[in-house]
Amino acid sequence: MHPTDPPNARSRLSYLPSCFSILLNSLTAGAIFCFPLIGPGLQRDFSLATRELNSIAVGGTLGQYATAVIFGKLCDKRGPQIVSFLASILFFCGYFIFSAAIQPESWIFGSPHIYAHLTALYFVCGMGTAASYFSAVSCSSKTFPNHPGLAISLPTSFFGLSSLFLSTIASNFFIVPSSSGSGGEINTPSFLRFLAFFLAAVNIIGALGLRVYTAADHFPTEPNDDQAEPSERTPLVRTRTMASATPPRYPPAFGQSRPLSVLLWDGGLWALMLVVFVTGGSGEMVIACLGSIASSLLHSTITGLPAALSASADPALSISSRQVQLLALSNTSARLLFGFLSDFLAVKPASTADDNDDSDDDESPKARFRVSRLTFLLIATLLSTVAFAWASFKLSSVHSLWIVSVGTGLGYGGLFSLAPAVCAQVWSVEDFGRNFGILAWAAAAGATVFTILYGVVADAVASQQPSIPEGPRLCSGKVCFTPTMLACFILNAMACVVVCWLWRRWRGKL
Repeated sequence: MHPTDPPNARSRLSYLPSCFSILLNSLTAGAIFCFPLIGPGLQRDFSLATRELNSIAVGGTLGQYATAVIFGKLCDKRGPQIVSFLASILFFCGYFIFSAAIQPESWIFGSPHIYAHLTALYFVCGMGTAASYFSAVSCSSKTFPNHPGLAISLPTSFFGLSSLFLSTIASNFFIVPSSSGSGGEINTPSFLRFLAFFLAAVNIIGALGLRVYTAADHFPTEPNDDQAEPSERTPLVRTRTMASATPPRYPPAFGQSRPLSVLLWDGGLWALMLVVFVTGGSGEMVIACLGSIASSLLHSTITGLPAALSASADPALSISSRQVQLLALSNTSARLLFGFLSDFLAVKPASTADDNDDSDDDESPKARFRVSRLTFLLIATLLSTVAFAWASFKLSSVHSLWIVSVGTGLGYGGLFSLAPAVCAQVWSVEDFGRNFGILAWAAAAGATVFTILYGVVADAVASQQPSIPEGPRLCSGKVCFTPTMLACFILNAMACVVVCWLWRRWRGKL
């Protein structure tokens, strides 16, 4: 590049390694969402009850969300590079030991509590997901603070796409003939070993490339009073009042950073946490239980399967893989769409407005048509509500399961595209990692409650149905999940009301 090129053009190339690492970490961080592909095989091989199988999935979810505040705070204080390095260690240890534990020669293979050991290992994998994801999102949000919607929705959309990316790899390179002789199934130990090495390598690259860039790294700034050259009129001793022309407000203003003790008294935070608990937690339940839902419907409609599925492959694997891909695509599409529209139509952050004071009147926030980010959040919550209404009242065969997968993906993706942007705009990007980590705790609690509820209900129904002489007791029919889906439908409808209250509270600011 010619030395006389403007600094803005020259500086853009320095962002490329960071942007590449953000997208690469995001695209691979969601490996725990491939559980529907390996879950049915684990249930068959180890004769696990649905509750025991779901506890393994909950372990991964808890690992992801329960450690979110820790990794978020670490990103705020030490930067995303060290967090990405920790993700590489956690991914390698979690997936490699998990793959060894399910081998016939492992020391826990015949243990009656093997599911507890696998739950602990999947918890470590979930911790790796949290570290990898937060390193990418934190780096992006702090590098591009004036575009919170796109800065967050782009890495989160690739995160939503990661299950599709990794499940495609599994379906094309890790298929072996099934033990029953019909079709194929995932070679789970080999696939998990691949994840251990692949994800460790990706996050080591992130540890080198995830640097937070700001405009100050490339453009000189005008000296302020603190930086000005001293003169004979400069006082020798500066008082606190002289050093700070604008003392901090108490309570903090909208969009201003605040200590944790003040943040926890904000009713808006608890309302947003409730929405994340319900919509995010119920969405996590569907993601974790897609394989079980498909199996329940499959057992009651096995004769109605398309010939392409019943003849060419294991039907449960084919259906689960297809639903995972549909959910991942809808999840990713929602994150991109909601992120772009919210950045284009919503009220801009204060820093953006300050930077553009000299812009034309027709581009000012008052002159342009605006739609609140909370309006988009309401749409996402309504989509989840519709998906659970369909699952409660209409879902009776695998042929219409795609409506639940797509609806849940759209609502879940929209929620996790908009909630971080709202978090960054209401309580400042300075403490984004900590604040979003608190919201992630709500998602962890919701995922735990709804996933365990699904397992308890399914096991209770299965105990009243005829069982197969050999093998695990499997639940058959829509009665396995209808009570849980009905509860999710009612709670998501209530979450829509909470979002409306938040819209009134923050009207005109988001």
